[in-house]
Amino acid sequence: MTNRSPQLKKRSQRPLRTPNGMLCEDLRANSGAVIERGCYCPDVTLTDLNNGFRDDEQRRRVQRVVHDRLADDRDPQECRFLMRFWWQLVMSYQEVSMDELSLNVGKPKMAVIEALISAIRSSHADIDAWITTTQQVFPVVQDRGFRAAQDTER
Repeated sequence: MTNRSPQLKKRSQRPLRTPNGMLCEDLRANSGAVIERGCYCPDVTLTDLNNGFRDDEQRRRVQRVVHDRLADDRDPQECRFLMRFWWQLVMSYQEVSMDELSLNVGKPKMAVIEALISAIRSSHADIDAWITTTQQVFPVVQDRGFRAAQDTER
């Protein structure tokens, strides 16, 4: 028992920090915002996201961007978790965790998701800016399944 105490003490003396030096504890105190370059606090949930929008229209616009521009069915695993995140934007229960997202979503899209989470926890204007920026950077994904179904009907 005494051998473990120094290890625990050392661990607690080295708190997790974001790349810009912010303590994860500070992030948790501020709604657990997921900040820059892939740094997040593992025990932060996403259940507060549904309350961060100006109105339902803004939330639907964000969901459209996630669905139409980020969730690409050519990568089924990534698409599955992005769609779980899509649901998380509406639900107050835990649909997906940051750990699951970081393990299953590629770095470019994960950075965009983290920017969205930060925007939701910051301001409605930041959410609008995220929508505009993401629409400029990511083209609309062509839904192969929908297109194939249309082709068979002809």
